[in-house]
Amino acid sequence: MAQLKLKICGLTIASQAAAVAQLGVDAIGVIAVKNSPRFLAANKRTELWKAVAAAKPQVQRVLVVVNPSDSELDQLSPKAGHQYLQLHGEETPERCYELKQQLGLPIWKALRLRQKNDLEQLQAFTEVAEKILLEPWVPDQHGGTGKSLPLEWLRGLNVSCPWWLAGGMGSNNAAKTIDELVALGLEPYGIDASSSVEDSPGIKNINEVKNLLTIISTI
Repeated sequence: MAQLKLKICGLTIASQAAAVAQLGVDAIGVIAVKNSPRFLAANKRTELWKAVAAAKPQVQRVLVVVNPSDSELDQLSPKAGHQYLQLHGEETPERCYELKQQLGLPIWKALRLRQKNDLEQLQAFTEVAEKILLEPWVPDQHGGTGKSLPLEWLRGLNVSCPWWLAGGMGSNNAAKTIDELVALGLEPYGIDASSSVEDSPGIKNINEVKNLLTIISTI
């Protein structure tokens, strides 16, 4: 298996984001969803992205949004400092393509799965998204739920672009989860962690991030 990547999502403090970047994570996500407890206002994002870029330029900077409207495009522009747009709502493949063209940004698309059959949507999204993120559907929440996806749903998964696994991923279960995926013949690009490495929403536990990185490096 290729070396797993680690994305830490839901950072809200510039200095902490820089510290997480320096640990060696591959991507950092910031939430631009107002009803999220990890929401970071547009006027604070640039400072955070500058801190991440200064700490470790190769860390991918990902802005997470839900069903963005055209009126929000200015706030989603890469001039703020992010490099990727992660769509976490009910966006269609057509909407993903529109945003990709309008913003000039690579798109990552999260699929929140209610049931195994939801994976039938995958192929259409792989034509417009650079990466896919898979996590469980939870009512009224678009991520950061701490809930895990039933891995059996992924048996036979065939996806033509790299994919992240999200949902309740932390140092206590990452190794077991990856072992189960390998047993199913699957190889994720990486794992996405948020609530499992927090002291409170938006405030990360640096030791937990270190522990998770250590575990991933041995897989």
